[in-house]
Amino acid sequence: MIRAKASCASLLICLLAAAAPAQEHPPYLPPRDVAMNYQRTQTGKSGSRVVRAYYSVRNRKLGVEILNARTYVIMLLDEGKIQTVTPQSRSYLKMPFGFNGVTNMLPNQQMQFAKRGIDQVAGLARTVWDMQGTQIRGQACITGDGVILYGAGEEDTRGGGAIRARMVQYGPQPDSLFTPPKGYKIIEGRQAPSGATGSILGAGPDAPR
Repeated sequence: MIRAKASCASLLICLLAAAAPAQEHPPYLPPRDVAMNYQRTQTGKSGSRVVRAYYSVRNRKLGVEILNARTYVIMLLDEGKIQTVTPQSRSYLKMPFGFNGVTNMLPNQQMQFAKRGIDQVAGLARTVWDMQGTQIRGQACITGDGVILYGAGEEDTRGGGAIRARMVQYGPQPDSLFTPPKGYKIIEGRQAPSGATGSILGAGPDAPR
């Protein structure tokens, strides 16, 4: 399973650029459970990596993992915390996060948006948005129910990249995806540093291993 080898710096790419009326923006999160597989590329690097993301409406949690990475991430959205799980050491680091540190993970109210048109990716219609965050800018293609199908952009200090959906599958996500395995040691942290969660659009390097 990809999950056991995934990484903090996963999900997908660096969105954003260009202001838009405050009332115009894509959905911030899907209204139903969904799992996505992405192909991720980074500026200046050859090849690509497989990223898997999954979201649970009931748990209000988002999981992200990169194939062959040593860690994976679980975001507890209601608690404002992020868990970085390391199977090799059977432990996980749990830290608070602020949106300044995860603006490259999720569209949110602190971003500015400009609608650019309609396109299609992975067989799904989506709206193209230019987006601007505190540290990143780029463009994302998002379905009407909040699933990111494509994104490309760059972060001020961490470079650029892109992600493209290869599979989108709606359906209930098991609770086990959003909870560290039993017996893992918890390590409490003070605050997730900016960029520690990686970029939804793929900009910036993977988390340190």
